[in-house]
Amino acid sequence: MPDDTLLAGRRGTPTAITVAIYKSWKRLPDRGWSLKPAFIRQRLRERFIIPIALANPDAKHGFTTMAVSCLLIETLEAFYQGWTSTLKHSGESFKNFFHRQTRFKEFDTPGMAEDFYEHVRCGLLHQGETRQGWTIVRSGSILEGKKINAAKFHGRLAGAIDDYRDDLRNEADLLLRKHFDHKMKFIVEQAL
Repeated sequence: MPDDTLLAGRRGTPTAITVAIYKSWKRLPDRGWSLKPAFIRQRLRERFIIPIALANPDAKHGFTTMAVSCLLIETLEAFYQGWTSTLKHSGESFKNFFHRQTRFKEFDTPGMAEDFYEHVRCGLLHQGETRQGWTIVRSGSILEGKKINAAKFHGRLAGAIDDYRDDLRNEADLLLRKHFDHKMKFIVEQAL
């Protein structure tokens, strides 16, 4: 990937992080760990949270919100696991995520992650529709039976990004940091 490729922020602002800036962090005494947690939070929020937050609140966009949410779950899980692709792990991503992420305890029940993956994630991303009685709404509880409140679901994902940032700040979690570095190395090198 060219060194001037923007990884996060807006070009010409103090928040802009290019490939060159990111690569330079490895020369810091802490190898960039004082900067990486905030960077990944910024990158993920810019790509997955802010575009939904800026959408017209009067427009119906529950399906879009849930499709973006599913992409974010797989992205977060790829970082947690150090996967360069979720192709062989896509369904596993949801099971792992719902189990780890206490913000989504309603989805961590036997068979729920698999059902959600197959009928919400795959339904939305492959057919543009949920299946098997799953519905997307923009009011009520986060989960009532098979009815998902897309706004609350996505809001909790914003918190999950913060949780990941906080997990990365833990200097003792060397495996999580190794997984992050592996995934970011792949991102930076992939588009050469």
